[in-house]
Amino acid sequence: MRRSIIARHGLLTLAVLVTLAPIAFMAMTSLKSEEEYSGDRVGLPANPTFENISTVLDDPNLSTWILNSVLITLGSVLLAMVAGVLAAYPMARSEGWWPKGLLPGLVLLLAVPPVVLVVPLFIMMVNLELLNSKLGVILTYAGLLTPLATYLMVGFIRGIPPELDEAAAIDGAGRARVLWHVILPVMRPALVTLAVVAAVYVWNEFLIALLFLQTQESQTLVVGVASLRGRFDINEPLLMAWSLVASLPVIVAFLFGQRYFARGLVAGALK
Repeated sequence: MRRSIIARHGLLTLAVLVTLAPIAFMAMTSLKSEEEYSGDRVGLPANPTFENISTVLDDPNLSTWILNSVLITLGSVLLAMVAGVLAAYPMARSEGWWPKGLLPGLVLLLAVPPVVLVVPLFIMMVNLELLNSKLGVILTYAGLLTPLATYLMVGFIRGIPPELDEAAAIDGAGRARVLWHVILPVMRPALVTLAVVAAVYVWNEFLIALLFLQTQESQTLVVGVASLRGRFDINEPLLMAWSLVASLPVIVAFLFGQRYFARGLVAGALK
C-alpha cells in the first residue's frame, strides 16, 4: 500500500513538472538577452534582464490586443453559461422523452471538431457583415461552448434534490425564481469550473480568431503574438516574453478559481 502511494505521488509530481516545464522555459528565456540565448538556449539566465518584458509592456499594440481578448472571452463565456443554464434546467427536471433524446445530440455536437465548421461559419459571418467584428467571434465561441455548458449543467442539476424546487414552489416561487434563488447558489462550484474551462479555451483559441479578425486593431492577444513571428524572427527571448505575458491572465484566472474548480470537478464526478 505504501509503495502504491509513493508511486502515485511520484507520477503526480512528474505530471506537474512536465506541465510546468514550458512555463519555466518561457520565463527563463524571457530573462535572457539575445546574445546569451544564442550561447545557452536551455540553461538558467546568467545575467537576468527585464528588457524583453519592458519592450512588451511598452508596445502600443499590447493594450489593444488584451482588451480585445478580455471582451471576447467575457462575452463568449457569459453568453454560453446563460444559454447552458437556461437549457439545462428544464432538461434536468423534465421526466419526458425529449431530454433523453437531446443529451445524445449534445454529445454528438461535442464530438464535432470546430475546424470542420470554419468554412460555413466564415461564409455566414461575411453574409451577416460580422467579419472583423468582436460580436461575430463572441457568437461563434458561445455557440461552440453552449453544448458543453448544457451537458455539464444537466449532470450537476440532476444531483440537486428536486425537493428544493418543490419547497420553493410551495412558497409561491415560479420557475425563474427557483432557478435564480435556489439552483444557481448551489451550482456556484460548477459555474466557476465551467467559466475557467471556457475562458481558457476562448483565450487560447487561434484558428477562428485568426480567420475572423483580420485587422491588427481587432486581433486577440494570441493571434497578435503569433503575428510577431515575422517581426522578431531571430529574437526568441522577446517572443518568449510576449508568450509569457499572454499566458499570465489565464494562470491568474485559474489560481483565483482553483478552490471552486476543484470542488466543481469532484461534484461533477460524483453526480
